[in-house]
Amino acid sequence: MVYCKYINFINESSWPEVSIEKIIACLKEVLPNNVIDKAEESQLSLNSIDKEKNFSFFNQAIVQDLKKPLPIYDLNYYHSYYSSIEKKMFTPKNKIEFGNLILYDGFFIQKLLQKLIIKHEQELPFSKLNILITDKLLCTFDESDWRYHARSLICGTPTLISTAGIVEGIAKPPDYYYKLYFFKENPDIVDELKKEYNGQFINYNDHRINDIIEGLVLQALFYFINSGEPFCQDRNCRLFNAHFQDDVIRLNIKEKKICQKHKILINKYNHVLFIDNNCTKEAEE
Repeated sequence: MVYCKYINFINESSWPEVSIEKIIACLKEVLPNNVIDKAEESQLSLNSIDKEKNFSFFNQAIVQDLKKPLPIYDLNYYHSYYSSIEKKMFTPKNKIEFGNLILYDGFFIQKLLQKLIIKHEQELPFSKLNILITDKLLCTFDESDWRYHARSLICGTPTLISTAGIVEGIAKPPDYYYKLYFFKENPDIVDELKKEYNGQFINYNDHRINDIIEGLVLQALFYFINSGEPFCQDRNCRLFNAHFQDDVIRLNIKEKKICQKHKILINKYNHVLFIDNNCTKEAEE
């Protein structure tokens, strides 16, 4: 069990509905002994990385082929490799888009951010969980079907949460896709379906987004608490790895339940942090 005493939010979402303050307030009810804060500025800011164009960052992270994983394991080697060919490879016509969004390899972004953390702190601090919220559509390569999939959450140091991944990476009701396919010649079908299925899935600029992010943060924390396993097998537990929007809404908005097994783990985690906080105070006195 790893105790992430500090949780630090870096919010790069353009959604006005994303309120880190509300998310922190809710999390403190579950994690009263954590130090949870919002960073106004951070070296992990994707926006600042974009401006500085470190490692031609976004060009390298763009998914070019849904069936071919990016080489993400040696950034130093691939930096020089991509720098020599990026003008040839990374052109708009080669970018794979999900709807109107470009796909980015989430693990590639995570590995670059790890390099930035090590550069500033000399190591990856596992007692501090940095959580970056971005609008970019993140994805990871799945070897089971040999293709990329959009993701809402990428656990680790730092943890990445994608608002676009919440909307696009979690499946809508099956009927939605059937109607979308059969009436695809109708240019207004998407807007009509959104009205028909209003409230049944999280859409862009949805006011319910904070509850969803809160649940994803708990999963990200359990990635460390539970030795790399952030999810629960109980379909009624908030830590269940929901693949459908209706389950995500039910677990994070309507019910917000945590199973007995994970309640015990949270109580143990909170107890250890409580003792640690008291020991720290006594040492300071």
